Amino acid sequence: MASRLSGQIGKALIAGAVAAIVGYWVMDKSGMFRTACDIKGNISRYGGQKIYHLPGDKYYRKTSISHTKGERWFCSEIEAWLAGWRHARK
Repeated sequence: MASRLSGQIGKALIAGAVAAIVGYWVMDKSGMFRTACDIKGNISRYGGQKIYHLPGDKYYRKTSISHTKGERWFCSEIEAWLAGWRHARK
């Protein structure tokens, strides 16, 4: 069991690293290019907490990403967690 889990974590890490290097890009409705990874990494304006939002989370659609503020997109939850971000509480 432990070796299977470590293998899955290793695959997730490799996939995240490849996505970060190569990048997956799509054009959104406004004609802007963004990453095809759909987990939003948002920095709270109250306290500067690094929080990620999954599609379907309560505030996912209202959350916008500002690269100038250090916010970013993630391709997996493990990638977000390893980067020091936590899942939104709501």
